[in-house]
Amino acid sequence: TRAMADRCDLARHELHTLRIQSEQGMQEINRLRDALVETSAQARTDAQTGALNRRGLDEALEQQVKAAQKTGAPLCVALLDLDDFKNLNDRLGHDAGDKALEHLVHVAKKIMRTQDQLARYGGEEFVFLLPDTTATQAVEVMKRLQRTLTAQYFLQDNERVLITFSHPRWSLAAIAVPGCAARANSSRPCAA
Repeated sequence: TRAMADRCDLARHELHTLRIQSEQGMQEINRLRDALVETSAQARTDAQTGALNRRGLDEALEQQVKAAQKTGAPLCVALLDLDDFKNLNDRLGHDAGDKALEHLVHVAKKIMRTQDQLARYGGEEFVFLLPDTTATQAVEVMKRLQRTLTAQYFLQDNERVLITFSHPRWSLAAIAVPGCAARANSSRPCAA
């Protein structure tokens, strides 16, 4: 019986050691998963502005189109190109230009709904993905952004700098999905 007790103690000790190793392994798996999620997010995000980058835009657009096709809900995509951005960079410097882009993204995110997404498409070009939004509603979103940028101007070295985009410096596309007739003049969401 002494030998049996010793084997039980040894088995208990081995089980305890395995439990600790298992917990440590799970902690490492969780750490690696978190690192992968963070790295993946960084790969889809523009480091300068915090908006999606082109890769993130491609993924988001694919997801939004699939969702719109599945539900029959409208999806609008708005592309905006800032007015006179080269002039802003030339006059105030590239650092000010970078901060102006950050300001634009900050202001845009404040007026966006949680389901809307914003991506930096190019230097001063941005794309808005607006699910469940008709073309008429998307036009109103862009106008609201214009008004908000006018009210919340960018300040550089005590100089008020307006960040503007004007029609036709932005364009809009209503993505056609089966069962959805969202057109530029439609003010009603389409039904499946």
